Amino acid sequence: MSTENQSAPTSVQMCASMFEKDPAKSFLLYHPKSFYNQGYLKSDLVVCLDVLYHITDEEDFEKTLDDIFSCAKKHVILYTKVTDGTEPQVVDMIKDRDILRYLKKYNDFSITRKIEQKYPNLSSASFLILEKNPPTAT
Repeated sequence: MSTENQSAPTSVQMCASMFEKDPAKSFLLYHPKSFYNQGYLKSDLVVCLDVLYHITDEEDFEKTLDDIFSCAKKHVILYTKVTDGTEPQVVDMIKDRDILRYLKKYNDFSITRKIEQKYPNLSSASFLILEKNPPTAT
């Protein structure tokens, strides 16, 4: 049995409540095994903050990246660790990967900017900003 407070609102519930009168905002709880987007959910910008390196299951990690990029029309912002993936796994809840290698799969997007962590003693994550490439002329 979990000892955490089950009645505490989730971040999704708090955001939905805070912006309940704003029809331009929606909030969803994501799980890679329960998300099937057939192009319905699209956004100019998809932001993934402090999530990717906490996904230790390889299949869930790859599905999450697929889902992020399937929803992005123009931009993706990832706040994650940028490593070569050879670091030892020190804790069960964090898995370092070579994120740049994984991002090559999404060749219709390019990294336009990397913002290094301003406070490396507090976090080892950086921002990666990706932009959808313009269509090529045929």
